[in-house]
Amino acid sequence: MTARSDIRPVLEGLLAQLGAPEIPAWLATPAAEPSGLMAPAATPCADDSTEANLELARRWSEEIWTGQDLEVLDEIVHPTAVHHGASFPDVQGPEAIAEAVGRQLDAFPDLMITIDEAIASGDLVAVRWTATGTQEGEYLGLEPTGNAASMTGINIYRFSCGQVIESWSEMNSLDILQELSASDG
Repeated sequence: MTARSDIRPVLEGLLAQLGAPEIPAWLATPAAEPSGLMAPAATPCADDSTEANLELARRWSEEIWTGQDLEVLDEIVHPTAVHHGASFPDVQGPEAIAEAVGRQLDAFPDLMITIDEAIASGDLVAVRWTATGTQEGEYLGLEPTGNAASMTGINIYRFSCGQVIESWSEMNSLDILQELSASDG
């Protein structure tokens, strides 16, 4: 695993190749170490089934991102949950995750996500998705271009008792920056 301090020069180099400005301060700030994740519950949950976990993953994509209902995070994300966000610092808890999602929605206020495939096994769900949006706000140091972008990604969620306790996102951030930069100039 690469330490966050090792990633900064790589990200700066990629952004420089695209003609983007320096890394935004909020992105360059190292994430706090997680205080610990919730252990699996000792008592049975009302519905901790694979189907219930798939439904929660669907809600993350459709209600939080496309529907822009950040209050859903308070319901489906455990207070100590950690989200590992692709090109962005790790965040912990519903409030920090809402702030991170909010920055993305500010950048692409018309973002529409489509779930292409979802696969579940026990407490893990993997979702492959595509999205489109128009850049109306700052994104990874790139000022608003007003241009549309196509995005693809994979999210993996770990659930316990009807809540996300850890999640990972990977997306085509470099492709997005290239697409926005190319159509801007």
